[in-house]
Amino acid sequence: MNVHPAGGRFNTARFFVEHPHIAWVALVATLAWGAWAYVQMPQRKDPEILVKTATVTAAWPGAEAADVEQLVARPLELLVAQVPHVDEIESITRTGTTTLFVTLEDDVGEQELEEAWNDLESRLQTLRGLPAGALRPLLNTHFGDTATVLYSVASPPVDEVEVDVRAASIRKAIEAHRAGKPDAAGRAAKVFVFPAGVDGRTVAAAARKYLETGERMGAIADGAVLGGGGFVAIDYSPRGEERIAALDAHFRQEVMGGELPHPDIWTPILVRDPAAVRAQLVASAGDKYGYRELDEFTTVLRDELARLPAVGRSSGTGSSRRSCTCSTPRSASPRSTSSRSESPRRSGGGT
Repeated sequence: MNVHPAGGRFNTARFFVEHPHIAWVALVATLAWGAWAYVQMPQRKDPEILVKTATVTAAWPGAEAADVEQLVARPLELLVAQVPHVDEIESITRTGTTTLFVTLEDDVGEQELEEAWNDLESRLQTLRGLPAGALRPLLNTHFGDTATVLYSVASPPVDEVEVDVRAASIRKAIEAHRAGKPDAAGRAAKVFVFPAGVDGRTVAAAARKYLETGERMGAIADGAVLGGGGFVAIDYSPRGEERIAALDAHFRQEVMGGELPHPDIWTPILVRDPAAVRAQLVASAGDKYGYRELDEFTTVLRDELARLPAVGRSSGTGSSRRSCTCSTPRSASPRSTSSRSESPRRSGGGT
């Protein structure tokens, strides 16, 4: 209860009972206010929320985290700090890459937000002084304002028909080359199998290097490079298992840098008996489609998804994986779209 101005006690409930017209006016006003608030309340499934955070990503492949922090992240932080209305800058630096999270002030409006991001983008475009080998920073203003759909595409394994055809071709080539050789029973052939989209000349060039290196090290003799549809074989007469093992280790690390001549090549097989080629191919069979074919397919998928009105950005990472970032229609004009090619690991299945 409150003290009445005249010195008595004031009872709120009694006041409204004694003055019903005031109670009815207050009730009607409250109901009208509630109805107006209900009508004005946003009813979108995905309401527009002004996101005031963006990311700046820069890569320096091969550089240590400390070097990236000192020579890439610090200059970017100083550059971003010059943009008007910037409230907070956070950075995460790892080996070869750094990511800056840029947050604007809370009272920034939509027009000021757009001007700030445009200013930041223009500064990044004209940035100078980054170390040699560092890639141009990428600005992503849709950070936290998007719904993402990730599509992962993987090739199915080769079927038995293709294995049979390849095994017959390899066996025929090896038997034809060994015909009439006195040491045919003791010879060995290292076979590299690859999909139709791979240029066999690249694999054959690596095979010739292997043959030259082996002869120079005294590990093999009387070698020859055999070629056919989808395979390259090195047939030779071995000079001891230890020397062959040393040759393989030396060639893999010193000549090829620990990699195969092409990422689409199946696991190499060592053929001593041509009759066992099929069984060895079944054990080492790779994927039906190569990275180039998967990349062409996912490029078509990416372009078709980009035609949808709700898709604001479509980007890819890897040669056989693409991701599509979908945003609201108001952000359908992205500032930056990154797409880089690398050698991804293939998964056993696809989604």
